[in-house]
Amino acid sequence: MKIKHLFVSILLTSGNSLTNPEGKIRAAKNIEVTVYFKVSAKYFPYFGTAAADGSLTAAIDGSTITSGENQPNGSVIAFTAVPNTGKMVEKWTVTKGDLAAAESKTPVQADGANLVDPIYTHTLSGNQTIRVHFTDLVQYDAKISGTNGTGKFTYTTPIQPNDTGAVNSASAQVRKNGTVKLTLTPSTNCVGTAEEIKSELQKAAPNAVVSVTEKDGSFEAVIRNVTEALAVNTDNLFHKTYAITANKAENGSVSASAARAKAGDTVTLTAAPASGYQLKTLTLTPETALDKTVSASTLTYTFTMPANDVAVTAAFAVKPSSGGGGAGGGAVAPAPTDSGSSSITAPDGTKVPATVEVKNGTAAVSADSSKLTAVSGKDSLTLDLSADSTVRTVSLTGDVVAALAGAKNGAALTLPNGTVALDRETLTALGSAAQADGMASISIASADKSSLTDAQRKYLPKNGTILNISAQAQPKNGTATRIHALNGTASVSVAYSLKNGENAAHLVAYYLAEDGSFEKLPVIYDAATGKATFKTTHFSTFVITHEYSSDFSDVNLRKWFYNEVNTALENGWFKGLTATKFGPDDGMTRAMLVQVLYRMSGSKAASTAQFTDVADGKWYAEAIAWASENGIVNGFTDGRFQPDTLITRQQLAAILYRYDTYRGHTPQGSAALDGYADAASVESWAAEAMSWANGNGLVTGVTPTTLVPNGTATRAQVAVILSRYTDQ
Repeated sequence: MKIKHLFVSILLTSGNSLTNPEGKIRAAKNIEVTVYFKVSAKYFPYFGTAAADGSLTAAIDGSTITSGENQPNGSVIAFTAVPNTGKMVEKWTVTKGDLAAAESKTPVQADGANLVDPIYTHTLSGNQTIRVHFTDLVQYDAKISGTNGTGKFTYTTPIQPNDTGAVNSASAQVRKNGTVKLTLTPSTNCVGTAEEIKSELQKAAPNAVVSVTEKDGSFEAVIRNVTEALAVNTDNLFHKTYAITANKAENGSVSASAARAKAGDTVTLTAAPASGYQLKTLTLTPETALDKTVSASTLTYTFTMPANDVAVTAAFAVKPSSGGGGAGGGAVAPAPTDSGSSSITAPDGTKVPATVEVKNGTAAVSADSSKLTAVSGKDSLTLDLSADSTVRTVSLTGDVVAALAGAKNGAALTLPNGTVALDRETLTALGSAAQADGMASISIASADKSSLTDAQRKYLPKNGTILNISAQAQPKNGTATRIHALNGTASVSVAYSLKNGENAAHLVAYYLAEDGSFEKLPVIYDAATGKATFKTTHFSTFVITHEYSSDFSDVNLRKWFYNEVNTALENGWFKGLTATKFGPDDGMTRAMLVQVLYRMSGSKAASTAQFTDVADGKWYAEAIAWASENGIVNGFTDGRFQPDTLITRQQLAAILYRYDTYRGHTPQGSAALDGYADAASVESWAAEAMSWANGNGLVTGVTPTTLVPNGTATRAQVAVILSRYTDQ
């Protein structure tokens, strides 16, 4: 290290000293002077090639520098390697000391694989030697085929530094140990998930590090460390789906949990007999086995979807008499019925009488449509059925619905568990579908996770209120039709109690379609009434949740880390990098990790950190002092902590292992690491911790055969690991 500048500050401890305007000190008695020195450091970066198979240059801010030229600490140096013809970059190394020092055996890594790009950006942190190694050029063919989807390669690691690596083709050349990026899109009626695609790509590139993210219905994949020809078949990545059709039935209906499903999916069928009828038969064409024998007492069945379309047919029969003890006939026993009256009310207080008959949770409402038409010019109309706590569905005759549609702002239907306000366009379409002599119904019902389709459960917030809101129209002599897409807009209001720490501004609703697609809807919360309100153009399943991540544009429900990041934010472990950015893909630094653990422990007071690069007043200083004081972290042999260095996977395991011990636990559940090809790369000081973290599912293999102990961890990955840790 070279001392370039010496800064001096003087502290006077006598209270009787004076300072002249020109800076001279006068004192009435002896004074004690304390002088503080601060060193501004510069270091020597050395660089060169390991063999004469190419050249290496370096620059800072576009200005070329020479090897061994003194540079300020923290300088960002861009190294450019130009391999000779027939050569390519094999690896980069960073060694402490000058060119005479023994070269480091650990190659520079990026995202779990050795860096082989011809350009390497390095931050100077000491006297260091940067070397590039070249090797013979080896390239493999890469291609995408299949009919279940389309794909194209968008990037391959360049050989020469003047090549951007950009491609736009279903075939490409990829260098050995290089990286390819590709975009994959499923064909119509085909589906896939990021997890399934990652698994299949891992099979196609067994030694590679694979990551897959979903974006706007397509998938972006990155395959690092390609070591053989790459063949991607979209027939293995995406699955065809097949239609499920419920045939029209008399005296009842049958519905399926999904309109389409892929082979092997579990599909749920629900039979709904009309009043006075029971299920007789339930058949599938082509013939497909149900999970149980059909009986009148069971209305829900499941089957495994075959690789073809399925038609479902239900038949219903009149219920047998439940009357006296003889063999004689009798009337069908009616279901419990509660009759009463209500009214449909205009804003000015005008009321139109209505008759209400409640049976099995459904309130059948009838009214004089001509009287309704007379008041329908009012701003809006309201039907309040909240007095009967059993009501979940309101059923209206088609002519009443058509009359309600005359109101300028539609009509509001209030049930015990919420209010649905329908605009004129929605009411008009609903009345038209039911026809004047038919029926239209609206339902609001609470639901749980088990009632959702597999596709809906995939994107479900961990905590939230689940609602099923449905509409159905049935002409007098026609088939009941379930209404999903509305011709207009519905406003839904339900009770919601804010929990401690929740902010009304972070309440959101999600519309979850049966096929797994979803839409985020804003929520307005009325603290006075305790009601959460959202608007929708569809009826289906909805979830109202407090989304701690709602301010962050880079965290959404489709992300694999969504629930865990929200858990971390809810508990105050993490904060955003900015007001609108969480930074899930940003690397986790050593200081960040210690700060998170410090918050998890309650942010207890600690002494001053004893590391040379942790200054008092830094945002992480108190956390590092606490972690060091409690044996959770150690520094490096040169007395530094290196707070801004990205945390490696084995450092993360070691720190978490010590944190578990600090909490008074005896770490248990270790696993043998010898099944990983790179187990020998685990340092001795981290071996026990890595074994424990792996055995408890915290730090798992990047691939089935690689642990990548020196790979770095992202903020999202650490949030998921800590969420798993606290769940144990």
